[in-house]
Amino acid sequence: MSLWHKPASQIEFADIDAFCQTMQPEGARLDYKGISFPKDLAKTIAAFANTLGGLIILGVDANPTFNKPVWPPKQGLPAEPGLSERVIQIAQDSIYPPVRVAVSNVIPNDLLPGYVLLVIRVHESREAPHAIEKNRKVYVYGRTDNKNEPYELADMDRIQYLLARRQRMVDQRESDLRENLARGQRVMHPSICPIRWISISPVYPWSNVHDQYDCRGFHEKHPLILFPGHLTYQTIRGGSFAITRHQQEGGAWIAVACSTVSANGTLFGMTYTSETLCSNGTLLKPGSEEQRDAMCVNMRYFREMTEQFLRSCQKFYSLSSNPPGEIMLSVGMQNALGVLMFDSQSPQETDSEFPDPEYRIDIVLQSQVLGLRMPEIEEMYNDIIFAFNVNARLR
Repeated sequence: MSLWHKPASQIEFADIDAFCQTMQPEGARLDYKGISFPKDLAKTIAAFANTLGGLIILGVDANPTFNKPVWPPKQGLPAEPGLSERVIQIAQDSIYPPVRVAVSNVIPNDLLPGYVLLVIRVHESREAPHAIEKNRKVYVYGRTDNKNEPYELADMDRIQYLLARRQRMVDQRESDLRENLARGQRVMHPSICPIRWISISPVYPWSNVHDQYDCRGFHEKHPLILFPGHLTYQTIRGGSFAITRHQQEGGAWIAVACSTVSANGTLFGMTYTSETLCSNGTLLKPGSEEQRDAMCVNMRYFREMTEQFLRSCQKFYSLSSNPPGEIMLSVGMQNALGVLMFDSQSPQETDSEFPDPEYRIDIVLQSQVLGLRMPEIEEMYNDIIFAFNVNARLR
């Protein structure tokens, strides 16, 4: 597993060796710190937290011309007690507000006896901007290419610009979600059948995670929506779009699901609830009057859809040299008014209809430590079944 994703406590020398052999240069999310404990570590941690997050590898020198790691190493970081604790103390005491970092164990350098390695993972921070005091002045650092760029806190115009830029990124993320929802509604056959949708995207989509020309190839290998039918793909601005069509009686094809893979790191999908379609034969039939009976949805399919997207998201980000820091997982339902929910993992179901036409829940996760059984994911499932009045009957 890549250093970008492997839990810090599980990182071993073999992981660092494999990473350094790729000769990835320093950049906006990567920094090598070589032969001594860095005096500017607080700057780098704050700069990563203020922008995209990133990795700092202590004990690996960088070639000053190409900014690539010097590997195999010729010199390194001498072993001394308390290195991990020193990093955490700097992140907590030298930066305001403090930055929480993930730090690996101190790892002996197998190629350089007597020297050690340390990996620091800094997450993109929702508490930014993070500031550092120096010579009785306070600075906020951002990361540009492989440099930490300082701005004095007194320069309020610059700080306001940074905050406004973050807000524009949030607005862009929401705009992309609305566009994906609208595109799906246009291609899918109009129906009162409930629709599930899911979106995973960077909280702050600063830059592309992949080249847009690579999105379709990934999409074809990872269809995202596992719904029986005929899949077709097409390129769209910034990525790839897929439609799943189902053949009705009489030979007509109806779009029942769609999905999007975007270069900015967004995976999106929406689909009619197959359990409702199976139980109500009038739905999606042209010319027939749709009935609202049997509008029941299964919580199990929310779980399956979420887990499928998380697996695809892990793969999508692992193939990128510029994965995002924090990501937003959004799950929702349209045509939700009057829906009854049940959970096939339990014999119980709700007996009250959902009172609103739409439902949505958002949670923020770290892309580097995504997992199917994270506490945040389980809590999201609990919130969904509570919102549809299933929780009280199951617990």
